[in-house]
Parts: sequence; C-alpha cells; structure tokens
Amino acid sequence: MFNSSVLLLRYYLKFNGIFYYENIDIIKEAYYLEIIEDGQSWIELLFDIKNIEQIKADNKEEELLHNIVNKYAKCFSDLNIFMEKKYEKLWY
Repeated sequence: MFNSSVLLLRYYLKFNGIFYYENIDIIKEAYYLEIIEDGQSWIELLFDIKNIEQIKADNKEEELLHNIVNKYAKCFSDLNIFMEKKYEKLWY
C-alpha cells in the first residue's frame, strides 16, 4: 500500500510539473504542498519499510503493527480523502 501511495503522489506531482524520483523527496514535497498532513509519519513509515528485516530481528513486530494501525493507516486515509476531493473538482 505504501509503494502504491507514493507512486500516486509521484504521478500527482508529475501531473503538476514537479518531478521527483526518490520516495523521501516525494514525501517531503507532498507535505510542503499540503497534499499529505503528517509528513513525519510518512517518513517514519518509509524507514520502517526499509528496516523491516531489522525490525523482525529485534522482535519489534508488535510495535510496527501498533504503528500501522494507530498512525500509518491514517496517512493512507488522509491521502484518499485528498485525492477524492481533487477527483470531484475534476469531474463535477
């Protein structure tokens, strides 16, 4: 879900003439443009995904699951709401 969301952000930025290729840069720009509300949680999610093997080795899966349910899910929900509003403006 994370990769799809960042890809959506990348295409949205590209559609608006802004070109970034690294996930961290895409997240920072999306936050700067107020596309996403909680840039810090997106960055933390990015690092959690990159460090998933270390999380498993340290037996911190429960902490990751807690973050997914209580913090990261809201990131995706907020992005969905933003994109729905943009879609409505385009077509209605």
